[in-house]
Amino acid sequence: MIIKKEFIPGTSRARCTFDSGTVLESQLVFLTTEQWKRLRVLGALHDMRISAVIGRLIDNAVIAAKTL
Repeated sequence: MIIKKEFIPGTSRARCTFDSGTVLESQLVFLTTEQWKRLRVLGALHDMRISAVIGRLIDNAVIAAKTL
């Protein structure tokens, strides 16, 4: 359960603190209609929620950046 949610001033980010002590940050994502459609297709193909698809894409980008 979330026990504290705060928005980070000057950003489109939020920080959630859970009763377990876990702290997660969220980021608003702004995409075009076509990009959202592509995300929905990827999610359907892999049986994943859109947020999970975005997370996987970010992870892959980080890995790719480390290999440069």
